[in-house]
Amino acid sequence: SVLFMQHRRWQPGAWLARSAKATAGYSYTLYLTHFTVLTVLYELRGQVDDRVLLVAALLICNLVAYLVAQVGEVRFAKRRQP
Repeated sequence: SVLFMQHRRWQPGAWLARSAKATAGYSYTLYLTHFTVLTVLYELRGQVDDRVLLVAALLICNLVAYLVAQVGEVRFAKRRQP
């Protein structure tokens, strides 16, 4: 594997570009909403394994931000465009 990496430079795939573009559409909403979700999940510490909470936090924070952005941010941006 080390020899393979020396001969070929790692290049991010199209999946990374798609993910970055999709996330950029709700990044500000994620910034605004993540603390509330993390505060709620913090109350579950000790009752649920920390690794499960980490995965849940990543998924729930992104899902909440995406849904809120669809209601507000994305629709508003579409209306502003000429």
